[in-house]
Amino acid sequence: MSQRKSLFGALLSMEIFTLGVYIMIFSLVYYHGWLSGVCLVFLAFGVCEAALGLSVLVSLVRSVGSDYVGGLVLGHF
Repeated sequence: MSQRKSLFGALLSMEIFTLGVYIMIFSLVYYHGWLSGVCLVFLAFGVCEAALGLSVLVSLVRSVGSDYVGGLVLGHF
């Protein structure tokens, strides 16, 4: 994933980062005893980001045939 050759690896690392931030926000809210919808809103944005990333991945694989972004020129997929 550190070589950033495939789009799937980049999307997976973004999801892991989102999950880590969600856990930190949830632990902060739980520790202070706040009843807030911040966790739910952040989780909804994370799901939307994952859905958009998956749609880009599917369109790239359908048009090019693989998810490797190293050989792509911007605007040709």
